[in-house]
Amino acid sequence: MTLPGRLQRFGQYSLWLASFFCLVALCVTLLAPSRTPGEKFSALYSLPLYSVFFSWLYCRLRENAKFSIVTIILDLAVIGLAASRFFGPIIPSSGHALFLSYSLFTINSRLYRIVAAILLALTIALKLSWGDYYSWLYGVLIGVLFAGVYSLIACQTNMRG
Repeated sequence: MTLPGRLQRFGQYSLWLASFFCLVALCVTLLAPSRTPGEKFSALYSLPLYSVFFSWLYCRLRENAKFSIVTIILDLAVIGLAASRFFGPIIPSSGHALFLSYSLFTINSRLYRIVAAILLALTIALKLSWGDYYSWLYGVLIGVLFAGVYSLIACQTNMRG
């Protein structure tokens, strides 16, 4: 089911709004007095993902002439799950790995995919160097699962549209 003009714009604004709140959360963490050195490191660790995130958002809005309510919900769910890691280990998966693997399989831009693949490899290498052998794997698995659902929905939407 594709969305009419107003709902499509609402979907686009929802993605921009989610982006804005993620950026605000990052700025608050960077500017707030730190209780531990780890808090600032966590914010700085997330910085490369924000640049990729805005590239993803640009590609997503450019590539999708037709949005469906389900694909918007999937995008927002992935953003929410990935961003929730910024506030602590709410889910056992790596937010970086989740978002990067999802976006790697749902964006058509070759340049974006190359950058996402490099960042995903660096994320995995960093996690392994910390002795974290599972969060990245869970993140990739969840991201690929969401990407598969996204692809099925997008395929059905394009067949109807």
